[in-house]
Amino acid sequence: MSGLALACLMLVTAAPPAVEDIDFLSPDGLEPVFGKLTLAVDLIPMEARPNRVEFYVDGRFAGSRDEPPYSVEVDVGEDNIEHEFEVAAISDDAVIRRSMVTPRIPINDEVRVRLVQLYVTVENPDGTRRLDLTRDDFVITDQIRGRRNDEEQELISFETGNAAFTAVMLIDASSSMRGPQLRTVLDGAKQFVSRVGQEDQAKLLLFSDRILQETPFTNLVSLLSLSLSGLQAGGGTALNDSLYVAIKRLDGRQGRKVVIVMSDGVDVDSALPMDDVHWTARRNRDVLFYWIRPRPAGGGTGHRSAWKSRVEHEHQLNELRDVVEESGGRIIEIRSLDEVSAALQDILQELREQYLLGYYPSERRGPGTWHRVEVEIRNQPSLKVKTRDRYLER
Repeated sequence: MSGLALACLMLVTAAPPAVEDIDFLSPDGLEPVFGKLTLAVDLIPMEARPNRVEFYVDGRFAGSRDEPPYSVEVDVGEDNIEHEFEVAAISDDAVIRRSMVTPRIPINDEVRVRLVQLYVTVENPDGTRRLDLTRDDFVITDQIRGRRNDEEQELISFETGNAAFTAVMLIDASSSMRGPQLRTVLDGAKQFVSRVGQEDQAKLLLFSDRILQETPFTNLVSLLSLSLSGLQAGGGTALNDSLYVAIKRLDGRQGRKVVIVMSDGVDVDSALPMDDVHWTARRNRDVLFYWIRPRPAGGGTGHRSAWKSRVEHEHQLNELRDVVEESGGRIIEIRSLDEVSAALQDILQELREQYLLGYYPSERRGPGTWHRVEVEIRNQPSLKVKTRDRYLER
């Protein structure tokens, strides 16, 4: 065999380079961590391929991967403590280990309280919205679960009017929406976007048993029309999975965050149970939920499937109802899809007529603590107040 042929053969059969180092991608080791997170690393050099990569959290095995991406999902809990993350890249002839410790929140930072913001709708007994209230009219109490605290919270900020918002409009485009029904809903959604303010943005997220189409955040109807051209309804219904995606799309957005669900609420294809989505919604305390629901004939779901009984479908609907009501939003039942446009305009008007209240809670117990909130109007018990009724310390 010639020297050139031998060199080519060696190049073809050469093993991947050995792992030299491990680079932590997430977490970064600089900030305290809580709850569910992704533990992810890169290997150096990038083309290195060990037999497997093992992950450990606080000395406990958390999973392994034998090919990239080298990452696992872990839950470190809500306690304010240091956490040690260790990763081992295991090859036939070597084991490379690297570890990292994330800090706890220092005591000096624990006493810094985060401003709690509430978006509040106030209605008269006849259902019309009350728009002439002042800062002194509002009474807020904030109680840590299991501890009574009737102390009135001091309002730090008070605003009225059209504060900017970002909305995700989650639209059922399953097979039951084929033909003109989907077009009617999309026309209503476009009218909604055409009437938002210059600082507002909205995204359309259409789903069946998967996400079918997603538009960018925008306030330009022309951009929505371009993104939705040629879309056809079809498939099953994975509402829970899609609602989780909608919530996550609002991560990092500033100002008011809104999710508008347009669906009958019946889910048959999701991997996630609504209980998990409910928990995610509770943790995202700044998201306001509305549900435009076509009125079911005869009440209840009347629905059963090969995957869920009628009782399980009722539980799904009850959990979705709780998601909406706990956020301070509401459910709008419509008799036909022709009423979607009017329902969306009513939501838009409500968003323009909310009060924004901000306060620093007088008591805190640290990240992971639930607080119950009550807002009342001083000396006017007949007024109905809608806002988020709880939040989780971060």
